[in-house]
Amino acid sequence: MIKALKEIGFQKAMRFVYLTIINAIFNHCLFPFFRVFILRLFGANIGKNCVMHNVQFYNYYHNGFSSLKIADNCFLGNEVMIDLAGKVILSNHVTLSNRSFILTHTNVGFKEHPLQKYIKKNTKTTVFDNGCFIGVGSIIMPGVKIGKESVVGAGSVVTVDVPPRSVVAGSPAKIIKKLK
Repeated sequence: MIKALKEIGFQKAMRFVYLTIINAIFNHCLFPFFRVFILRLFGANIGKNCVMHNVQFYNYYHNGFSSLKIADNCFLGNEVMIDLAGKVILSNHVTLSNRSFILTHTNVGFKEHPLQKYIKKNTKTTVFDNGCFIGVGSIIMPGVKIGKESVVGAGSVVTVDVPPRSVVAGSPAKIIKKLK
């Protein structure tokens, strides 16, 4: 605990405590529209007609909920995990199915971790273009852009950008079909 406090600093630690309380309030809201209201109140940009079930956020102490931008008519299912170390942008009509993981950063651990010299910490924006669908249990890696009207099959691990109107599946995800 002391080591983590030294590494992130007192100000980020206090921000973490504050945002953890907000996140706890968010998690105890019974209805999706209350969740949307709470997130808007604390900095998220969320459009109209969005449904947000039991979504979990982490690494929110970096930028708060302002890293989250969701356009109109989006659906986020139960147990969706969203990494807010970097920005997450959902355009109109995006569906994130249950237990999807949306990542925005890579960090193997404390500064002296032996893998730090090989795997540098990085933060990237993850983007979902209009009308895309992310299947149950999919993992979207940092910096990936899911193209317009694309489908990510259940359980896929998406490591590279997905072109518009594509169906991808697998680990790593590969294009299995183009939509016309």
